[in-house]
Amino acid sequence: MKLQNDKFSYHELLDRLHLILSNVDDFLLDHPVTQHEKKVRKMIEKASNKLSDAYQEIGRIEFEKFEKWV
Repeated sequence: MKLQNDKFSYHELLDRLHLILSNVDDFLLDHPVTQHEKKVRKMIEKASNKLSDAYQEIGRIEFEKFEKWV
């Protein structure tokens, strides 16, 4: 069975990305070891930036597909 990618599906992905980004900030970037280990911090920041880019792109796509003509 193929799932339908509707407005809710896109919004759900935005929500999931926000949840993951919040966890990265709260539990990884703010961790004391991450503050001390600069190389690890840079790696986590890079991953966070990529997830942020994905969040922005999905938001843009959702707007283009479902909100643009409202």
